[in-house]
Amino acid sequence: MAFVAELVQEAVESYSEAAAADDPDRCDEQWFADNLRTQLGVYAPYFRNDPVFDTTTLERFAGRVACPTLDRDVMLRMSKFAIAHDFGRYPPSLVPLEPEQRRRPARSL
Repeated sequence: MAFVAELVQEAVESYSEAAAADDPDRCDEQWFADNLRTQLGVYAPYFRNDPVFDTTTLERFAGRVACPTLDRDVMLRMSKFAIAHDFGRYPPSLVPLEPEQRRRPARSL
């Protein structure tokens, strides 16, 4: 859990405008220490070394899908995205692709 606490603090300090020293609502280290465990409780199954999830529906449609590796770099990238999009309150807009960016169907020989 210490790894997660350090990662959350690094992500907030690196990517959140609310972490600015002059922000009156800035949370200090003690706030993180007091609140991290309760706020992350909902994610506890994901932090186990051997998480168990019901994958019945997934396997029926997609077969066996390997779990991705969630290392520090991946978690920081996900944190940056979450902070940038206010944790889903403002989802990214879909930008239509230019014609040359669209995938063309493969030609048969």
